[in-house]
Amino acid sequence: MTVVVRTFFLYQEIWEVVEDGYQEQEQASLSGNQLKQYKEIIKKDASALCYIQQRVNKSIFPRIFGIKKAKEAWEVLRQEFQGAGKVISIKLQTLWRDFDNLMMKETEKFQEFFSRVAEIVNQIRSYGDTIEEKKIVEKILRSLPQRFEHVVTKKFHMAKCKPAPTPVVVNGKLSKNDSIKKADETLYRKLVGSLIYLTNTRPDIVYAVSIVSRFMSEPSKLHFAAAKSILKYVKGTQSYGIFYTRDEDHNLIGYTNSDWAGSSDDRKSTSGKDKQNRIQGIFSVMY
Repeated sequence: MTVVVRTFFLYQEIWEVVEDGYQEQEQASLSGNQLKQYKEIIKKDASALCYIQQRVNKSIFPRIFGIKKAKEAWEVLRQEFQGAGKVISIKLQTLWRDFDNLMMKETEKFQEFFSRVAEIVNQIRSYGDTIEEKKIVEKILRSLPQRFEHVVTKKFHMAKCKPAPTPVVVNGKLSKNDSIKKADETLYRKLVGSLIYLTNTRPDIVYAVSIVSRFMSEPSKLHFAAAKSILKYVKGTQSYGIFYTRDEDHNLIGYTNSDWAGSSDDRKSTSGKDKQNRIQGIFSVMY
């Protein structure tokens, strides 16, 4: 505050009277020009004092109540904020430590956790410190409990598997009649069902899951291996996310692709299209 007020006083050309003050004089002993200058100084001092009184909050105002000169009020404020600066510094250290230690509880709802984060962030900003939106988003993502991806990989004994770079084998083809030994149908359905649930938050595996879901009846060991390959990909990308930044340049972009006669069973073609209002996004490792 003191910096802002000082700048205002300099702009109003009254900083000199605030910094140096003035000596009271008997007006009767002053000449015409001296009296005019003296009254101008008193006017500037009163203007500065009035501004100081308007700027301070209710908790500090009683400390300058009754003070008649701007310099005296300014000295009180300067000492007050020098002491407050140390308090603010300590408070910010505590808030940053609380922010770094934030973790979402297992039984806590996301909205409740977000409210706790927002409360600390708002306090940090209220004390004049800055914190970027990206840092807040990264903190939230890193503080979330183990997600469903981890539960699925652990459930099917894939928690320690070697991650795969892609959810499907490039140019791989699956067929109903592959003459491969049959897999456990019940276990296969549980695995694919879990993967289908995952597609709600993992659009990058939708295509791969749609392929393995075609073989829910009498799946083979090859089909089961393809489903596990998706899990290997999920295992290696649990910490990935999309961070969207603010961007006024919104473009509607469409994509289309097709696989002509790609089905090994009925030679049917597969096509797909996607239209989206793209905004600037970065697919990155969050931790």
